Amino acid sequence: MNNYQLALKDVAVNVWHADVYEELDGMVKSLIQLGEHLFRNEEEFAGFLGDLLSENRDTPLNLGYFVQVHRNALESLKERPALSGIIGRAFEYAAIPDRKPGTILIDGISYPRCLVQAGEPGTYLEFGSFRQQNKEPDSPKTPVEWLVLDRTFEAALIISRQALDFRPCHHSTAEAGPGISWENHDIRKWLNGEFLEEAFSEEERRHIIKTRLVTGKNREYDTAWGGCGITEDRVFFLSIDEAEKYFVLGLKSAL
Repeated sequence: MNNYQLALKDVAVNVWHADVYEELDGMVKSLIQLGEHLFRNEEEFAGFLGDLLSENRDTPLNLGYFVQVHRNALESLKERPALSGIIGRAFEYAAIPDRKPGTILIDGISYPRCLVQAGEPGTYLEFGSFRQQNKEPDSPKTPVEWLVLDRTFEAALIISRQALDFRPCHHSTAEAGPGISWENHDIRKWLNGEFLEEAFSEEERRHIIKTRLVTGKNREYDTAWGGCGITEDRVFFLSIDEAEKYFVLGLKSAL
């Protein structure tokens, strides 16, 4: 027995108090994991992939990235006779050029097709436009360049390469510290209001998804930003944890 089998045997005998090792081993072996998705058996996985293909028949370009991300796992699963056909279809389908713009559906959720294809983390893309040098109302806008920090099959996390504006976080210096939450900060309202409207067209805004943010205590300065809270924002600042994750030298070098 390998270490995994020994651990499973230990669970069967000492936790369940029954000799159900073979049953547990069979259940675990039937599971299929693909990224964040977990399937009970081959039939359930084949159904998922079949639905993904049929729901997105007009947008194979979107499926191309799905196949790219999970290629190694799909290649391994393709060796199973029950899955070779459906996975082979996915490979073929993902290589077909898109026939028309559309959306991609995953588990019943519709995602707009990206206007700009985000590259791998560390690459740059242009998206939206903003008055970056001259703030006069009649001055021309220039394309905004973004750094790709992270990406999944569904979305990408990006940050502007340059500082786009300079403004206070809140109208009252006395309130702007730990006494007011991120939810009520002026800068949050500006980012998701005036800035969003000015920097992106209506079509571009459709492709900026809402992100659920949980505002907790600032561990570096021991402040709570007016208490913990949950917001859903399209544009936001990185948290300290995110800055330290995506920038090697940490938060201070990112500011």
